Amino acid sequence: MNAQQVPPVIARAVRFSLSRLDVVFCRLWVPAHNGKLMAILLLMCVGVPILNYRRPGDVRFPLLYSIVYFVFTFALMACLMVVVQVLFHTFWVFVNKNRGVIGEHTLEIRDDGLLEKTAVNESLHRWAGFHKIQAPRSYLFVFVTDNIVHYVPLRSFVSADAAKEFRDELQRRANGG
Repeated sequence: MNAQQVPPVIARAVRFSLSRLDVVFCRLWVPAHNGKLMAILLLMCVGVPILNYRRPGDVRFPLLYSIVYFVFTFALMACLMVVVQVLFHTFWVFVNKNRGVIGEHTLEIRDDGLLEKTAVNESLHRWAGFHKIQAPRSYLFVFVTDNIVHYVPLRSFVSADAAKEFRDELQRRANGG
């Protein structure tokens, strides 16, 4: 192999630190982008206006009033659920120590899986079990399963190209390539 045929070096590991604000943001982003969870939450929001639609002794409302009532109540319930989620996740992150979540992390791409190391734990996630990988704007979300997600701030990489190479290598291995 001559100098022109040397394959590019893929970043096989990344070190990063997660702050409490990183974790709050990520814990809110992940459920908001989970289709099954969002469907359940929307169904819960639909239940309140339906249950409150007719009260004993009331006459049926005109159709326009019923539609406006349903939309308003649905929007109110959706907003209430968002506020509850934000408060819950913020409280959880700031009250608990979260020693395995807050602080320094290393994710290493290995032949047998993705190795995650922190000061308090070390986990190997086999490639066959990977769910999906997403990188919206500021974070790389590695869904090992539906419920286990690693949050990697893109600021941890030396460049956008290094982040893309790391993501592509994860994707390739997760897809069995």
